[in-house]
Amino acid sequence: MSTPKILKVCKTNMKISILDPAKPAQWTTVKWKLVEKRVVRLQHRISMAALEGNNRKVRNLQRLIVRSLSGRLKAVRQVAQENQGKRTAGIDGVTWTTPDEKFQAAHDLRKKTKTIPLKRLFISKKDGSTRPLGIPTLNDRAKQAIWNLAVLPAVDCKSDSFSYGFRPYRSTWDCFAQIRVTLGKRDSVKWVIDADISKMFDSIDHNWLIQHTPMEKSILKSWLKSGFFAGNEFNPTEMGTPQGGIISPTLANLTLNGLETFLNKRFPVGRRLTTEGKRTGYHRTGIHLIRYADDFLVTGRSARQLKRVQAAIQEFLSIRGLKLHECKTRIVSTTDGFNFLGWHFRKHGSHLIGKVSKESIRSHMDKIKTIIKSNMSVPAMIRSLNSQISGWTNYHRCTDNLWLTWGKMNKYLYSCLWKWACRRHGMKSKTWVFQNYWSKKENRWAFQSSPYTLQAYSARKARIRRLAASVNVFDLRNKEIIEKTWFLKHLDKLDGVRKALWKKQKGICCTCHSSLDPDQSGYVDMHHITPLHKGGSNSLKNLVLVHEHCHYSIHQLDSQKSVNKT
Repeated sequence: MSTPKILKVCKTNMKISILDPAKPAQWTTVKWKLVEKRVVRLQHRISMAALEGNNRKVRNLQRLIVRSLSGRLKAVRQVAQENQGKRTAGIDGVTWTTPDEKFQAAHDLRKKTKTIPLKRLFISKKDGSTRPLGIPTLNDRAKQAIWNLAVLPAVDCKSDSFSYGFRPYRSTWDCFAQIRVTLGKRDSVKWVIDADISKMFDSIDHNWLIQHTPMEKSILKSWLKSGFFAGNEFNPTEMGTPQGGIISPTLANLTLNGLETFLNKRFPVGRRLTTEGKRTGYHRTGIHLIRYADDFLVTGRSARQLKRVQAAIQEFLSIRGLKLHECKTRIVSTTDGFNFLGWHFRKHGSHLIGKVSKESIRSHMDKIKTIIKSNMSVPAMIRSLNSQISGWTNYHRCTDNLWLTWGKMNKYLYSCLWKWACRRHGMKSKTWVFQNYWSKKENRWAFQSSPYTLQAYSARKARIRRLAASVNVFDLRNKEIIEKTWFLKHLDKLDGVRKALWKKQKGICCTCHSSLDPDQSGYVDMHHITPLHKGGSNSLKNLVLVHEHCHYSIHQLDSQKSVNKT
């Protein structure tokens, strides 16, 4: 087999430094485009070696990416600049905020250090219980991030076909589309196991993980057995992987990979026989697995069949130290309907309808009410409401009966705001209250307070575009189809100025020339080519979409130039 052109790298390119030789070595002089290229090439080679079953080559390439300066720089950038928890310190209280601290941290990742115990925090869940989070130190997070770059290609290329959680270029919308394909036909199966694993991250067996994870066992064991501090009390960890660790989602996917193959072997396709015993074709089981992280569906022809499937799934999970949640796992008919990932699916005749679930609407209403009742200024309240509304509507834009949901939410939002405004100005007339807060804009009445206008629930239904299950996202030969699908997917989801810029730039960052990801909050910024304080405008000619870290580097270089001039 000939080597693909994209993999032929000349020696001169390999000798190019990722740091600008004409400038002092520092964070702001890193050539991120070259960093991304080198990491992507190594991940491609790891993925190919894993598919070939060459474990020795996988280990050697993993060591190469872990020890490379490119991998260390990207890992530090991920945990100290891109992640939402970049300002959350571990028990050592250390954060990396300045460019010098980040650059030094990337060099220090080569040093061997002892894993520090986690900081235990608790967050509330919808059912009133709490979910424990284990927060590693920033140094341990960076080490997990760099190892995740090395482990993820080997795990992802062997993932189940219809697994969509914590995988690059896959999302909940892919689950929605696959449910439509599996259950939306006239002759589709009519029974489903709506399954949920009980405390998955806290219950995974350490011995199983250490034995099956394709990475250095001693490093993985030090993370799993690090323990945690709850207050001033130290507690050892005997099972599970911490929610809050960078590599934990990859380990969780690795644990559940193989469930689809297991079910296909346990319930094979049979032969259809006539009354005379002659073979007339195949008898399909109708068993299909659709999974997102620890939530998954298994389809079947009858409730009796799915009871046997559920017992087989429990057998698969018990080896890994897991079990199904008794209360949340149930066998239901598609005509009765079921909830999955915030959506409600139900079969009406030959049509499968997927709409926003009542629980998701109720939860969103509670968040809206909390924001309105909070004692913040009107402009700040509008900004918070717009953020909440845009995030919720963008998530549910793939569902049916969209305008009924939007109409219900617009009515509820107006009712909450009207009650809030009347209570705030009890001595004023209702006419004065309405005229003070509402004005007509684009043929509709909008709640506003200069300079902000409240966003309405009005997003159009978006088309779901997804990659085929067989596409390996780490194979560079699939780069063209991935970028095309990614561009069209977000072109349908974005609105306004961002959509125009996305179309203009074809989904590519104009600084590092790699793909942008608008789904990640705070990861894509709009940059003014000529700053506003220097006479720039908000026109499309003066705006570009860039990565958050590219935006940071641009302004760091501008500030250095201004310092050098003075």
